[in-house]
Amino acid sequence: MRKEKVDYIKFRNEGSTPGQVEIIFEAQKEVKFEPNSFKIDPMVNREMQVKVTYAPKEAGIFRRVYDVVIDGQQQIAKQIDVNAISVQFNRFLIDETGAPLESIEFGLMYFGDTREKVAYLFNHTPKRQKFKINFKLGSHELEVC
Repeated sequence: MRKEKVDYIKFRNEGSTPGQVEIIFEAQKEVKFEPNSFKIDPMVNREMQVKVTYAPKEAGIFRRVYDVVIDGQQQIAKQIDVNAISVQFNRFLIDETGAPLESIEFGLMYFGDTREKVAYLFNHTPKRQKFKINFKLGSHELEVC
């Protein structure tokens, strides 16, 4: 399930004249600024809050620098550096070497034999999870819920 991360940046005009601010970004990409163009009048409102939404398209490291142009002058440009790491949340079984397991095979066993296999349940989600293991008689399948 893909989730967005929302945060806010405050812009403040500490001068005495209104300032026009524009954040340059590509539409339909991972990061969106709302609003991306605005005016801050120090006599009316010294601050402006901008909503920043990060919607990753895939898991991985994201870093991009965005230009902030003040009063249309490129020489007064500032930058916003956006860094994010998106991970894929999942739960799975791994063996002793860390390799993923789809099933646990005990092989041919006779009545009265015992065999032990080691596996680890790995929870790579932000929430605490409950695990339940069901062994099915007459089958070699292991069900993890």
